[in-house]
Amino acid sequence: MFLQIGGRYFNINSIKSIRPYSKPNDPAHWAEIELMDGSRFDDLVLPDQLDAFSRNYFPAPPGYESLGVEVDGDEVRIWSETVIAFAYDAGASELAPITLESGLRESFAVKTPGGTVHCPGMTYLSQDHFVTKKLEAQKRGSK
Repeated sequence: MFLQIGGRYFNINSIKSIRPYSKPNDPAHWAEIELMDGSRFDDLVLPDQLDAFSRNYFPAPPGYESLGVEVDGDEVRIWSETVIAFAYDAGASELAPITLESGLRESFAVKTPGGTVHCPGMTYLSQDHFVTKKLEAQKRGSK
């Protein structure tokens, strides 16, 4: 898995440390990236990337999917994306999935290889049960 820092991509297995810092009289955010081979890089980073440096990342076991349900009139669209990793923020109660298509998913439903669907604070025994509850919630919200 790769992590974009500034204008560069780094293999997360090659990163030894990331240290955010600021320069005098410069409002920009900077980071020093030290790789396992001892090489170092300095690059500009976006403020929201600074938060990502405090996260722990774990590769996802095979078979996990991020699910979504969209309703447009009578048409119901169920989509899924393969989860490639999970992110954990200090103090969080849930692992957040990461997909290639959407990146880090802050709002999510994750289907396990066993078929159960986990959402923050809720677990459904099947994808069908999850979709039914989502549709019922959307119908209640539109009334």
